Amino acid sequence: HVREITIDESGKRAYLTAGADGVLVVDISKIEQPKLLATIDTPGLVQKVALRGDYVFVADWQELQIYNAEDPSNVRWIGSKRIPNGRSHSLTVSVMVREDVVFVGDWFGIYSFRFHPEHDKAPDIHTSPSVMDFGAPSANEKRDRSLLVENRGKRPLQISAVSTDD
Repeated sequence: HVREITIDESGKRAYLTAGADGVLVVDISKIEQPKLLATIDTPGLVQKVALRGDYVFVADWQELQIYNAEDPSNVRWIGSKRIPNGRSHSLTVSVMVREDVVFVGDWFGIYSFRFHPEHDKAPDIHTSPSVMDFGAPSANEKRDRSLLVENRGKRPLQISAVSTDD
């Protein structure tokens, strides 16, 4: 079901937030004949969309997703940003863009950062899980956990060290 409709500056494209079904990109240049151009499949639950030129910013429940929709039939994923709220997860529910500043709201507050589209081919590191709990091991006890590191960016990523906060 569609939650919200955002229309681009030209008035020719609409972006429909559709929850678990992603973002629907619709050509509305012929108002009597809207045409589905693409579906942006996101990993989360789409809450809100904001636009800046050809860039689509998606509040996608657990993080912000960023896409390039210059070619609406071939929408390109640019990257994502998990909101650092000091908790194990974020509940990203709103997004707004003003010039080069992106404002993201989650259940706990508002966060902002600058968006630099010229960097859209940089490495983009993702880890899963983002927080690891080893519990309270006793003296000399060893506990192992797996950590998946994925580079979703366009440039090589080199990891030189992994450390803990102890």
